[in-house]
Amino acid sequence: MDGHHHKLLKELAKDNKLSQRELSRRHRLSLGRVNYALNALIMSGFIKAMRFKNLSEL
Repeated sequence: MDGHHHKLLKELAKDNKLSQRELSRRHRLSLGRVNYALNALIMSGFIKAMRFKNLSEL
């Protein structure tokens, strides 16, 4: 894990309902970088994530 992983993990500990886009904005990271880091945290078991349907699919 690098510094970005730790920062994102801390931010999610404070508010676990943040979107990837919001995390990207707050930490001035690309959306792709946030996605990559979150997937790494999921794969390593540090966080769990659920998929939600898009509103357009409802």
